[in-house]
Amino acid sequence: MSTHRPETRYRVNFPVYLTWQAKDGTIRRALGKCRNISASGAMVETDYPLDRHTGVIVESDSFGRMGHATIRYCAREMMKYNIGVMFTAALGLSDNIRKKIFEKAIQEV
Repeated sequence: MSTHRPETRYRVNFPVYLTWQAKDGTIRRALGKCRNISASGAMVETDYPLDRHTGVIVESDSFGRMGHATIRYCAREMMKYNIGVMFTAALGLSDNIRKKIFEKAIQEV
């Protein structure tokens, strides 16, 4: 995992769901907490590890559907996993939900 981050990440703390199709074809869903967000990605803390390159849908009960993303990394930290996701659509082309979350995070800094 590279430590170089070209974009500013903003701290947030709200629950999200990651939904994906497992290798056996079943649909899986994991609850996590979005810990930071940038224009192109986010870091989610969860109890469940996910494989790199897995496609997921990121949703929040509070905000709604944030969009499609790809798992960039999954690192265990204590009893949790920090999962980095990169959204497939640029922020300017993304759902209004993701734009609102990002704008709110910037205002709270």
